[in-house]
Amino acid sequence: MLFRYIIKQLTKVNVPVLKKESCISFRNNKNKCNRCLEVCPNSCIEIDNNGIELDEDLCLGCGICTTVCPSQSLYSKGEKEEQLLSRVEELPKIVLGCEEKNDGNLKVPCLNGLHRELLTAIFILLKDKEIYFNVSGCENCQVQKDYKIFKENLEAAQKFLSNFNLKSNINLITNTKDVPQQVLELSRRDFMVMLKEQTKEKTLEVLKKKNNSKTPYHRKIFLEELKGLKVENIVLDKENSLLQGWNVTENCDGCGFCQAICPNKAWKLEKNKLSFNISQCTNCRLCVELCPQKSIISADLVLSEIDGYRIKKEFNIKVCRKCGKEFIEKGLEEFCLTCKKRANLLKANTNG
Repeated sequence: MLFRYIIKQLTKVNVPVLKKESCISFRNNKNKCNRCLEVCPNSCIEIDNNGIELDEDLCLGCGICTTVCPSQSLYSKGEKEEQLLSRVEELPKIVLGCEEKNDGNLKVPCLNGLHRELLTAIFILLKDKEIYFNVSGCENCQVQKDYKIFKENLEAAQKFLSNFNLKSNINLITNTKDVPQQVLELSRRDFMVMLKEQTKEKTLEVLKKKNNSKTPYHRKIFLEELKGLKVENIVLDKENSLLQGWNVTENCDGCGFCQAICPNKAWKLEKNKLSFNISQCTNCRLCVELCPQKSIISADLVLSEIDGYRIKKEFNIKVCRKCGKEFIEKGLEEFCLTCKKRANLLKANTNG
């Protein structure tokens, strides 16, 4: 019974993780985002005033929603990606297909569900190998009728790699006759046989290694491969980057709204310092659009800055004459915001 349960857990549909609190529609009622709704082939996502809901029973596990979500509040658990990356280096020729229509010696639920950050990591890892993507059956697929989203993600990954003068050897197979004959698929039946040959202890070990982190697997492997390039001084082209840098102007008054609104804790306000962490930012632009002072602007990004928080602005600190607490100076004020509000409320009640 235990072994059957474990097998079921390892082979079940690739339902994405949903972080409701990170969804842009949840965090910004004025500007609803519905990109996941638009691409979901089985209408398993709903967004209303209470936030976003994912019906796991309807989900096909294609992963397309995870590639279009600007805040990465929908992301893959990582099992499929780990299976993929564990095999790519051992194969002399890589042919990536899908589980529905396209043959290949490596298969994913849907090519449209390959995140651009994961594609970039694969291309860095396999920079000396020839990679084929079999899209020959996409137009007749019941999941998604084309490979438009995959193509956009592929182009974005290639543009990003141009920052490092890396050119991936990529080919698209649009005709089934062009699939290399020597490609052998690891079928579902072969996969089941392989699993049954493993001991219970080995299978339990695999289960323990599942990605339980709140950081998407594609983001983690993407950052790891970037660091492996060891080209820290390169300034990334803002137009061709998968990462986004931000600066703040003199208008910033330290209100901390950017920290409050960010879905992924990329901004941090500590006492008199405002800091930003590039590796946490998904470029959802909530901070830019909702900053009360409109003080967040795009900045050049140096690869050496992708680790940890970097100070973007320091503020002068004053001591409130009323309560003695420290507060960020915003002009000639003598009182902190709390004491000012109390004084205004008292004044209003007195006048009333």
